Amino acid sequence: MAVANDALRQHVLEMLRRSIERNFDEAIKDFPMGQINTLPPNIAHTPWHLLEHLRIGQHDLIEYIRDPHYKSPHWPDEYWPDSSARADARLGAIGRRLSCRAPGTD
Repeated sequence: MAVANDALRQHVLEMLRRSIERNFDEAIKDFPMGQINTLPPNIAHTPWHLLEHLRIGQHDLIEYIRDPHYKSPHWPDEYWPDSSARADARLGAIGRRLSCRAPGTD
């Protein structure tokens, strides 16, 4: 049964990776990157915070599927970046940063 579970985990992981990679660039193509760290009126998070939240959640889901011994981050504080967190100059690599990386890594 472990072999079947491993194959299923790998299949779901690959489907998630392809889905994210295929849609991310299209989703942000017209976004004004100069505003990535700007806090919109009446919103608690910058666009960067929202992207980082998605990346952390994606990582949690993928690791849960990939590793049967994985421990999820503490909800909700470890699913959101610190309020002072800012996107850096490597915004061209933002899609790769969203794609299956551990929180806090590049």
